[in-house]
Amino acid sequence: SRTARARAAQTVRIPMQAQQTDSLNAATAAALLLYEAVRQRAAGL
Repeated sequence: SRTARARAAQTVRIPMQAQQTDSLNAATAAALLLYEAVRQRAAGL
């Protein structure tokens, strides 16, 4: 919601290749973010 985005300290965007879905549930979004964080840390980014 707009209110949640306005109150958030930081927001992220997860780009999606397939336009078949408009959104991800919270668990899926969290899993993707954690995967990417671990991937970047392992690569030394």
